[in-house]
Amino acid sequence: ISVRGGLATPLAADTLFGHICWAVRYHQGQKALEEMLGSYSATYSPVILSDPFPLGFLPRPILQRPGPEDEDRLLQRIMATSRAELTDKLPGSPIARQGPALGLTESFQVLKWLYKLKWLDMDGFNNWHHDNRVFPGPWLRSTDQAGSALGNAYEY
Repeated sequence: ISVRGGLATPLAADTLFGHICWAVRYHQGQKALEEMLGSYSATYSPVILSDPFPLGFLPRPILQRPGPEDEDRLLQRIMATSRAELTDKLPGSPIARQGPALGLTESFQVLKWLYKLKWLDMDGFNNWHHDNRVFPGPWLRSTDQAGSALGNAYEY
């Protein structure tokens, strides 16, 4: 399957399956579609799909949001980091490269943005580990929901 135009919604398995059904219907007829759908049972599925991933990425593990103390520590680390370093390591983050040190409001915007990341690259996924913290130690190379690459990150 290759995309040849813009997408109005993110690709999802149910959307792709619907397109397969319509393709069968248009090219082979209603009876062929009914036969294909009728062949599904508890033990047999002719086609199984998952939601597609951006090339080289996997879904970010679903993590419990940090507690107030861990979140305060993350905010302090963000505020202690220069804008240039943050924008180099987290391209696409909601801050400008130039300007005064980040205050609490802008730092919280960066943290909210990190919570919304959807994808991890393979290196980040393979290096990620859970050591009894509710938020991973490294901020990993990730992508936003549209799949654009974000830079390597650092530990807090």
